[in-house]
Amino acid sequence: MPTPLVSVIVPTRNRARLLRGCVERLLAQEDAPPYEVIVVDNGSTDETPELLVRLAAGSDRLRAVREERAGISHARNAGVALAQGELLFFTDDDVLVPDRWVETGVRLFQGESCDALGGPVLPVLEGEAALPAWFGERLYPCLALRPPIGGKRWLTADDWMPYGASMAFRREMVERAGGFDPALGRRGGFLGIGEESVLFRRVLDIGGRVLFSDDFAVEHRIGKDRLRKAYFRKWMRDAATQRAIGHADMPKAAVGPWMARRALERFLGSMWLRARGRERESFEAELEAWEMVGLLRGWARARA
Repeated sequence: MPTPLVSVIVPTRNRARLLRGCVERLLAQEDAPPYEVIVVDNGSTDETPELLVRLAAGSDRLRAVREERAGISHARNAGVALAQGELLFFTDDDVLVPDRWVETGVRLFQGESCDALGGPVLPVLEGEAALPAWFGERLYPCLALRPPIGGKRWLTADDWMPYGASMAFRREMVERAGGFDPALGRRGGFLGIGEESVLFRRVLDIGGRVLFSDDFAVEHRIGKDRLRKAYFRKWMRDAATQRAIGHADMPKAAVGPWMARRALERFLGSMWLRARGRERESFEAELEAWEMVGLLRGWARARA
């Protein structure tokens, strides 16, 4: 195989069932320049290692590496270290990319002269999964969903940043920006966030240009397990905990009793709304309360 222009990096952990579909789509890209697919097994204990052996036997385009240090940032950095391409594309093991995703990304890099790229992340409900009545757009971040914007947009540091399900960088920009921060992102059962946003903003800080394009869209498979209230509660707590740890220098007065009061107010408000049949508003109020709990937990851990 010729030296790849593109390296597609996929972190994974204990998702063999989902990983197969993701990798098969990636290996079947149409009209793409030379590219490779690197799957980083982040300490899986299921059938993932055996699956990767079988998939790699059928394609010289696929390479697998194991990274024992827990965390999606460690996994992505391990993929970067192994990659040969000038362009680094990233997606997740529960994502299905379209047939020309690699070709589209390369065309955008070359035609728009961007240094980093992101695209929409659209939901695909698996099996008997269905969006519950209480699910609204405010919960999109919990499922890493990003709707289309109607075209293209150059992002600034004040904007939202793309999600890891569909993002790409020039390799030199990742290296200059220092890669993914291992203190951020998911680690085992901890639903951390922020590693992608921080890297995109570092690219902007060093003068890079970040483009968001609807053409670079992917599909995110969502099962019933992610449409339960327990998942959203945990996501909100963990995400807020990580944000607070990143701002451990906040004075006690900026955190302290008012957050506890706010959490109590929102829990009581949630109960009031539920009693009146306003289920969506009730759950959003409850999640605001769990966010306060997460912020308090993160602040306390950072100062311990």
